[in-house]
Amino acid sequence: MDEVAAGSAAAVADLRGSLRNAKGQLLAPLGDVIVAVDGQSVRNSFDVIRLVAAKRPGETVTLTLWRDRQQVKVPVTLLKRTVG
Repeated sequence: MDEVAAGSAAAVADLRGSLRNAKGQLLAPLGDVIVAVDGQSVRNSFDVIRLVAAKRPGETVTLTLWRDRQQVKVPVTLLKRTVG
């Protein structure tokens, strides 16, 4: 994940974003990498968005992440979507 917005469902679930320096350059370690949503493999961020967008606020999805060189499953309860 590149960024985890404060107050978002990802932040509440303690997902980890990547760190960047003042110039916007990516620093190590990278953040969580989402590899599946509810057991369905994803290839890119568009797959993640598509699968999560099919759910309703209040539902819980299980994200399979690559974190610290191992797979981790994290439940994320979706919040109401906001524009902006």
